[in-house]
Amino acid sequence: MKSFTLLCASLTALSLTACEQKREEQSNQPSEQQAAQATPTNPDGLKFPLDCTLGDTCLIARYVDRGAGTGGAATDYRCLGETQEGHKGVDIALRHMGMMEAGVDVLAVAEGTILRRRDGVADISARQLDESDIDGKECGNGIVLQHEDGRQSQYCHLKNGSLTVGEGASVKAGQKLGQVGLSGETEYPHLHYMLREGGEIIDPFDGRKMSDACTADSADDNSQWATTPSYEPLVLIGIRLSSAPPERADIWQAPNEVIPRTAPALVMTTHAFHAREGDVWAMKIKDPMGRTFAEKTETLERDRQFIYRFIGRKRPSGGLTPGIWTAEIKASRDGAESKTLRTEFRVE
Repeated sequence: MKSFTLLCASLTALSLTACEQKREEQSNQPSEQQAAQATPTNPDGLKFPLDCTLGDTCLIARYVDRGAGTGGAATDYRCLGETQEGHKGVDIALRHMGMMEAGVDVLAVAEGTILRRRDGVADISARQLDESDIDGKECGNGIVLQHEDGRQSQYCHLKNGSLTVGEGASVKAGQKLGQVGLSGETEYPHLHYMLREGGEIIDPFDGRKMSDACTADSADDNSQWATTPSYEPLVLIGIRLSSAPPERADIWQAPNEVIPRTAPALVMTTHAFHAREGDVWAMKIKDPMGRTFAEKTETLERDRQFIYRFIGRKRPSGGLTPGIWTAEIKASRDGAESKTLRTEFRVE
């Protein structure tokens, strides 16, 4: 649940360069939908903790860090790097703040009793707060759910005022507990879900302790999920259009559907989790006539747990052409196209 550290962005006379972070109307291509399809595993296992469509309206951003068990760097249950050092749970992100504002329900993964709860923490990005503001409240608005088998589930970063259950309440699997928010130590809308047994963090993807080494050869053999979400090696989050280079706080805002033809510039921004050295990103904006307005292809030079890129151009002398435009990002890895996002927007 650590906050991010971003580098800088700049606007040149004719083109835009992007900021990075270390380690739409959105339309997903079938490859992304298929990559996020879940695998039925155990009908008595844990239900998915969000009322969303994985790979469409929500995405797995980080897994439990199993690096301590390998004596090395941050490592997820598949012995890959889709996590961060010391990460104790599974982060399930929404594509943008508009979805959070509309409301996405957080659900009980199994029957149990509400052991503890906290509400009243404002939905404010950690970037806008001092460390003292969230000291002791890193989880934000949250719930601890005691299950009948002795295990506990903890839910963090719920929306302020959204909790629907009180301490001591009995809940059923799939019952609404609250909604996804931006409370606590986070700068993007997501649920941080943790499973504990005997005080130790359990990785729900293979049933082992956080302190256990990862086991790539049998990663899903002991999944705790009723339906195991498929592993995503690259998560493209979204595309956003604007009339200026993005500020840090803009990255997670809802996408704009309309850009004024008199806007000083037209800028396309996209962001992703789990980018890797050698990934090729091809970004393109096309006008209503199908002509390329701006494009850039880049080979990433290092691994990035989170990254954003933007391209664009200043407004032509005659203004932006009115009509329906398209923006697209294609990300490929190891020579094969892995993910594509494409969106339409209107200039008027």
